[in-house]
Amino acid sequence: MNKEQGLFYSNDEFKTRTEIRRKLLAEELTTPLHRTTPAPVRTFAEWQPIINQRQQEYREIMGVPETVHIEIATEKPILLVPIGDVHAEHPETNLERFGKDIDLAKSVNAYFLTLGDLTNSIFWKAEPSLVTSRESTMYIQSALREMAENGHLLASWLGDHDGWAYDKHGSHTLYADYWEKFHAHLLDGVSYIDIALNDGDSVRKYAIIGSHRHKGFSVYNDAHASWRQQLDEANTSRDIISITAHKHTKAYLTQTRKAFGGDERLIHALSLGTNKESDRYSRKHGWPRKGEETASAFGIVLHPGKDQVNVFWNLEQAVDFMATC
Repeated sequence: MNKEQGLFYSNDEFKTRTEIRRKLLAEELTTPLHRTTPAPVRTFAEWQPIINQRQQEYREIMGVPETVHIEIATEKPILLVPIGDVHAEHPETNLERFGKDIDLAKSVNAYFLTLGDLTNSIFWKAEPSLVTSRESTMYIQSALREMAENGHLLASWLGDHDGWAYDKHGSHTLYADYWEKFHAHLLDGVSYIDIALNDGDSVRKYAIIGSHRHKGFSVYNDAHASWRQQLDEANTSRDIISITAHKHTKAYLTQTRKAFGGDERLIHALSLGTNKESDRYSRKHGWPRKGEETASAFGIVLHPGKDQVNVFWNLEQAVDFMATC
């Protein structure tokens, strides 16, 4: 009888030549390349400048700023319009009011901020949609182009819905090439905007802190998240305008807060409403349908040369006030 050649090991185990060759081949195919082709080993001191350089390059190319500085030359008050939670393609969204707010704002050369969830997101497949996700993106980008004319779109925050494309795929859809398209800042999370109004004689600075969503909820105060945001994130002696979205409940609160040393500062806390009147999720949780007052945008009037902020519940009131300035 012919017996295949092989080897006996010290433990009396016998492996055939075929089994040995298979084992060696498997090791060769699965062994990392650097083990069979040695590479230079860098020390920690050698790695550190490489990592530092790559981090600097990432922040320059891919980083999202925490603070941006904007200066506007004007002798007259300006109107600032924050917009959030449009949820554009949902059939229960008040898009007529959305368009009306843009037209009203542009009639007085207002400046815009957007606070996220401008689209309803491509990932909520269970919800009905007026248009495809691609059409929704095109629709909102056309609105952003309207806002951005003559440099009047200042900044946009990522929301939940319109940020999920980036979270899942690592690439933006709505906000792709944002600066190149709109010449405005793209922000994410708690961020600060330092707006300076220069009337030629003096520069008046306004401090704005914003985020799509912030911690906290109160059944007694619908502006709780924006109020808590400035408590948690904006310890300064300056007056603060704090803006949040996400809660779909419009509210505005002005209070004073003591600063170290005894000075008082004014806090304007704004929680943005939503253009989405209702959906299956909100009805399931017992939340009421939203009406015109919730859908309309706030109007914030900033004044050059003096410490004055006027907040108006809707843009009709703000536009009327601007006519008197």
